[in-house]
Amino acid sequence: SKSLKLYLNSYNCAKFRTPEEVQQQILADLSSRLKADVTFEILDLQQGLLTGITADVSMQRAQPEKTHSFEGKSLDVLNVSCDQYERDPGLLRLIKDSNGPVSETWWTHAFKSNCPVTGQPDWASVLIRYSGNAIDSESLLRYLVSYRNEAEFHEHCVENIFMDIWDRLKPEKLSVFARFLRRGGIDINPFRSNHESKPDTSIYLFRQ
Repeated sequence: SKSLKLYLNSYNCAKFRTPEEVQQQILADLSSRLKADVTFEILDLQQGLLTGITADVSMQRAQPEKTHSFEGKSLDVLNVSCDQYERDPGLLRLIKDSNGPVSETWWTHAFKSNCPVTGQPDWASVLIRYSGNAIDSESLLRYLVSYRNEAEFHEHCVENIFMDIWDRLKPEKLSVFARFLRRGGIDINPFRSNHESKPDTSIYLFRQ
């Protein structure tokens, strides 16, 4: 199982044109290496439904239990090219000529950092809520993806995200909430805000 995890995480910075290309590549690799029929499934985090393809196997897919989603707008639907994988606050931008202050909530499932002790990958869903001058959403996504090779603990990542946005973009209000996938069975969900006392911990995201 560890070799499978290492193989799947070798895709962390790989680029594909479509999800189907990812499916076909992984299916081909596993089928060839294992010399066996392989079933490969992808969980769609946007819809909370199962999608996938199979090799010589017919399967019925069960509907998952009802789950929740973050409020606000998804950064993951943006058609953005990301090629910076070291933390870079300089990627953050405000929208030029915006029509005054706004209040927005953005989130992404694409956040990844690495444990500074073990080097193991830490994936998270990150929510950012702010009030102030409008943040360029594409720059925000590029910035969050730039953590992909960053070696920091969960709490440090959230603190750095908060301070980078606070220092560079000067919002009036700002909250950063991250729900990391469990490692070792421990649920760690750091929260940093200058105006809220706690996050909505009732949210149970699909991949958790």
